[in-house]
Amino acid sequence: MAIIRYINHSIGFRINNRIYLNRNLLKFPKLHKRVLEHELEHIKTGKGLLLDLKEKQFDLEIFKFCLTHPRAFYHFFPIIIVDNYISYSWIMLILFLSFIFFIITFIKLLILI
Repeated sequence: MAIIRYINHSIGFRINNRIYLNRNLLKFPKLHKRVLEHELEHIKTGKGLLLDLKEKQFDLEIFKFCLTHPRAFYHFFPIIIVDNYISYSWIMLILFLSFIFFIITFIKLLILI
């Protein structure tokens, strides 16, 4: 049985059997249903990254939601702290560090030119 909690940031994620959804998703019933079903599928199958890679995750509807509710962009941070839990995504952490490395390298190249 999943426990659903509504929060003021991110889009949707799960920690163990708890599902955290942005409360503003309630204003977008179709998107709310889609995100909730996706998170329930994570709990049901136990798959993390494999499920995310299989499904189309980020589309225009989610992008519009993020633009109208900017705190939803927290979803893409590598580490999230909620209810005394620290949740992290290895993929987002690798992407985040790669992006920082790219920026630092780019700046160093500009300085050398």
